Amino acid sequence: MQRIAKNGGKIMKKRTLTVLVVVLVCTFLTACSKEIDTVTESVNEKESSVIKNPTVLEDTIEIVFPEQFEGLSGYDEEALVDYLKENSDGNYQKIECIDGQVNMVATQEEIEYWKGYVEKHIDDQKAVLTGINQKYDMCCNDSYNTINMYYDQELSFKKAFSCVGKTAIYCAMYQILDGNPDYSIYLNIYNVDTGKLVVGGNLMNEEVSYTDEDWEKTF
Repeated sequence: MQRIAKNGGKIMKKRTLTVLVVVLVCTFLTACSKEIDTVTESVNEKESSVIKNPTVLEDTIEIVFPEQFEGLSGYDEEALVDYLKENSDGNYQKIECIDGQVNMVATQEEIEYWKGYVEKHIDDQKAVLTGINQKYDMCCNDSYNTINMYYDQELSFKKAFSCVGKTAIYCAMYQILDGNPDYSIYLNIYNVDTGKLVVGGNLMNEEVSYTDEDWEKTF
């Protein structure tokens, strides 16, 4: 009887040990499964964030501001970078200097913001001109490569070309944003009273100026 009891005890111990091992294995497998699921979810989240990230190359456009623009605007590289960042309202992905030129990476939506920014400032310059005299006027063509100004001899050359200079900067900027770094800007000055051309020319290649005699010819 004692032998049977001992043998029975051994059998019970073996069964208990077997059950314990099975429980431990199941617990380990469950933990591994949860860890794998967690890693999988993390990877999926990362992949999802990459897909939605607007800095992906195919979703952005690189805008290069040539050295010519730095000369026109009066900004050096660092000052131009600071100017763009300060006036961006966050509408860019990256702005930096590369090989002596300022590069801006932006989405199409962000570029549209910048175009609107340029148009507003051109309108501001027009308001300056009409503020001097309501009959004066200034407009640009759809490509922003031509500035037409209408005024008379009472407007000083200094005030007129202060307005022209600022407008030219914004016109150049618009063309760059539109994918044309080799921009050009033509200026036409008209006698506001007769509608006749006083003088015209390419601001990038030649000096545009006039004399009293040029005005007299327009009457």
